Amino acid sequence: MYEKIYGSRKNRNHLKELGIEFSGKALGRPPKRTKEESRELRKLRRIQEGIRNGIEGKFGEGKRKYDLGLVKAKTMSTSESWIVAVLFVMNLARWQRMSSFLSLFKWLINFKERWSFKLIRAF
Repeated sequence: MYEKIYGSRKNRNHLKELGIEFSGKALGRPPKRTKEESRELRKLRRIQEGIRNGIEGKFGEGKRKYDLGLVKAKTMSTSESWIVAVLFVMNLARWQRMSSFLSLFKWLINFKERWSFKLIRAF
């Protein structure tokens, strides 16, 4: 879920001005809902939490593996450049992992096709 401190009316209005949807609980007394409406709302919140967890996890990975938490540039533009460079490297590492997995998968398929034909002919 979100940090409750960020759910203030002031922050909600600021997010609305920026066009960002706030996905936390509504302020005030909760409205009466049917069981079906409550179930749908819980499903929606679970999906939103899953998306947020993935994003938070990537930031954690950036801080842990790529020193994203140690940016000490003097100007704002230098800091932004540093952060973008780290995110670019993270994407390169992900693409490399995916391509190596796909090449291994292709090799396994070729290996299976070559050896399965030989095994069938032997019997």
